[in-house]
Amino acid sequence: MAQFEGVPLAGKARDAMKMYLQSSHDVLVSALYNIDPLLDQMIASQLLTHENYYEIRTEKIPPQKARKLLEIVQLQMNENDVRLFVECLRRCKHHYPRLKDWLAGDTGIIRGPTEQKLQKQANVVCQRLGHLVIPIAMRLFSNEMISQYELDIVQGETTLYCQAQRLINICLQKGERSCQKLYEALHEEDTILAEDIDGEAVFNEREPTFPIQLQQDTEHPPLLSSLVPTPQEETQPVSFLLQDLKLECGFDKEIQLQQKEKGQYVAGYTMSQKLPQVMPSR
Repeated sequence: MAQFEGVPLAGKARDAMKMYLQSSHDVLVSALYNIDPLLDQMIASQLLTHENYYEIRTEKIPPQKARKLLEIVQLQMNENDVRLFVECLRRCKHHYPRLKDWLAGDTGIIRGPTEQKLQKQANVVCQRLGHLVIPIAMRLFSNEMISQYELDIVQGETTLYCQAQRLINICLQKGERSCQKLYEALHEEDTILAEDIDGEAVFNEREPTFPIQLQQDTEHPPLLSSLVPTPQEETQPVSFLLQDLKLECGFDKEIQLQQKEKGQYVAGYTMSQKLPQVMPSR
């Protein structure tokens, strides 16, 4: 039997899933009218032995096959295997529409640590695997983690990213052990990349520092006076302005300003250079 490495249960909670299945026995027997998809999923997850498989197949009618399967689950499986059995039901739920409401309930399925890790790192792994996808898939095929059909599906994808995505989905569907084998194959192909992916995933989980710094900056905005440009010292002498100050007229004539008017003009000009232009408020 395959072991599902989830969070260990203690005390009365150890048999909670078996009790849940036992209370739903009639519902499951009537819903599993075509048991073959579920059996295939259980074999792929290494949850069902070939002996158990043929034992179930020898039954004549669907209700008897379902009862035999539930009997094996109750008598031969531990609590963790029972949880994985319910997870297999979830993965082929489209074959059993009568179990839609039953599967929607909180059955307390606990995923394994490697499966949870792969779920979190899925995007990073898809982006980083590159040309290693097929070699890793070949290793999983050699270890009988994926079938020839599943290998062909991965190879049939048009891009490396889609190939990686397909392979990850297959491993997640098969459960904890397949996810472990995928990481093992990655380490065997490229140890440095495997460690780099782990490091990148940890880095992405950290809180970014930039928003914190930005918040600190916005809490203490600069004073308004710092936005006003500093007045620059007048570089042109006033005497030079007085000598060349003229008022051009439209009749090619020039009008010399009186000394008092020149002083007023220069004073206004100097102040306009020193003070910032302020738009009038409405």
